[in-house]
Amino acid sequence: MKFKLNILRQIRLIVPVMLAQVAASLQGQSVVDDYVRYGLENNVVVQQKNISLQQSVNALEDAKSYFLPSVSFNGSYTTGQGGRALEFPVGDLLNPVYSTLNALTQTNAFPQIENTEVNFFPTNYYDVKIHTVMPLLNTDIIQNTNIRSEQVQMQETELLIYKRELAHQIQTAYYNYLSAATAVTVYEEALVLVTENLNVNTILLKEGKGLPAQVNRAESEVSSLTSQLNDAKNQMLNAGYYLNFLINKPLTENILMDTITEMDIQSVINNISNLNVLNREELQLISSGERIQQSLLKMEQQYWVPQVNAFLDLGAQAEDLVVDADSRYFLVGVQIDVPIYQGGRNTNAKSNATLDLQNTVLTYNNTLQQLQMSGQIAQN
Repeated sequence: MKFKLNILRQIRLIVPVMLAQVAASLQGQSVVDDYVRYGLENNVVVQQKNISLQQSVNALEDAKSYFLPSVSFNGSYTTGQGGRALEFPVGDLLNPVYSTLNALTQTNAFPQIENTEVNFFPTNYYDVKIHTVMPLLNTDIIQNTNIRSEQVQMQETELLIYKRELAHQIQTAYYNYLSAATAVTVYEEALVLVTENLNVNTILLKEGKGLPAQVNRAESEVSSLTSQLNDAKNQMLNAGYYLNFLINKPLTENILMDTITEMDIQSVINNISNLNVLNREELQLISSGERIQQSLLKMEQQYWVPQVNAFLDLGAQAEDLVVDADSRYFLVGVQIDVPIYQGGRNTNAKSNATLDLQNTVLTYNNTLQQLQMSGQIAQN
């Protein structure tokens, strides 16, 4: 297992996200807050990441279950004839003894017997049992549980990162919509003025008090503003489509309008200055990856530790489907597996795990410096 992170994808919006966080904290409850709240609850990607998180939780529960005993029912039935056989010369061994005994006793109490032959194939043979296995010593189970636990933490952190980025995108999309709507209003008001100016110049030209150049210029202004108004309307529509897409609403859903208030810039700077980059989810994500690499390294370092399991079988076996006190049995024991030589594969795996851990540590340090630099840039 290798831990790889596209850190540029995680921090490419650090500066605007910082500003958006501070701005949201200063604005309090507003329409955009409602959109952010609705988007975090209904965004499709958020729902997908919640599913991935639940899958990681299930994988963690599976890893924990390996500490518990496993119980299974096993049964088999076999029958056959022919094949290899074991000859047992019981007649050759006992018949001389029986003849001597008959001569001594002057009776036929000890009859002659034939040699026997036992086939290897059993006839009408069954074996049913309850098989229980309990791990007594297995370091791989411990490390795998630690890895699964960190993967759950990573999924939770990735979800928080995406939610923060989504909140920023929703805020940006909403403010873009308001800006476009404001531009539409401005262009509509300006178009009224230049249209009125065109009418006045047209009347003056008809009465001989105006110039054709003034009419042409007024017509050009009307045409230019009409084009700019159409562009602004298209931008407002596109901004509304994108906002509704982010919050998982129909694209043509109406957008509630709100006013953008002026914020205290010094208060924004103070809030950014107090941000602690050490608590950033990006660093927590890398730290979880580092702990996973440490668990993988421990797993490779402890390859020589034996794996010890205990087992218990409770069952019955006999021929001709006989079930009685003699057919019932129990079998208990301990199994141990100690690796001795693997052709150097473990040495290479341990070396790779060490290098991956070193790479993760370097990634953490580099990301920390980038976050600190981005925080200072945001403040500036």
